Amino acid sequence: MMRTKRLVRGFGRALHILWGDLRAFNIPAVLFLLGWGCVLLLSTWGAVSVSRLMALCTVSAYLAVRRCRGWGQTLWSVGFPFFTVVVTVAFIIIEFFIYPDFSPNGRENYTRVRRAFFPKEIPESAYDVQVWSKIAFGPGEDEAYLSYRDAKENIRPYDTMARERAEMRTRSSRINNVIGVPEIRVDEAAAVPRFKALPLWQRLFIDYVPHPAKLGVLKEKFVFYVWDIGDDPSRPRANIIGISEDGTHIIFYWVGG
Repeated sequence: MMRTKRLVRGFGRALHILWGDLRAFNIPAVLFLLGWGCVLLLSTWGAVSVSRLMALCTVSAYLAVRRCRGWGQTLWSVGFPFFTVVVTVAFIIIEFFIYPDFSPNGRENYTRVRRAFFPKEIPESAYDVQVWSKIAFGPGEDEAYLSYRDAKENIRPYDTMARERAEMRTRSSRINNVIGVPEIRVDEAAAVPRFKALPLWQRLFIDYVPHPAKLGVLKEKFVFYVWDIGDDPSRPRANIIGISEDGTHIIFYWVGG
């Protein structure tokens, strides 16, 4: 009990000191705000591991600069902003030039792939689960894909929902001239070889492991329900749910320009 009270008092004192620095807008406060701005940028764009490291560096830099005087404080005032700029530039380079080559896939990355009409979570009863996405860079479209098998009674509610929303119904996997629903198999036991060849610091920024995937033509018979179809052929867009004829296989497929 006494230990808890001491921890609470210590935490309150730390907040009071921090608030005083922020009000004074002194050097420790400037470095603290700069560091947390970088943390916010990294976490917003999904670089969770690096954002945690940056948060630790920010707190360490704040505590260190408060203890320093003279040249020590000057060195921290120059060195830490330079460090945040380097990290931010590295993040931007990876975000725009490396990240699109390694789209998230695999069941463990479902929250990164999931779209509004996808299930919030993959049902525990689902099997033969395939989770895949494609991040476009420049001309092209983003794609998100979830496929799994389950009992008919578990898939039926999605069938009902799709019927209610559908603007178009077809038995062809070729929805139009630019959109076709593929069959995708993701090898979750392996990592994409090109990803494994990246330096560790680049893999940390991407913050997940992409898996090899094979795209093919659907051989199984489905009924596809389509809505929110885009009119611009150069920027295809559609929400698609496919239900197999035996009612035990479902595909959620999103294409966005």
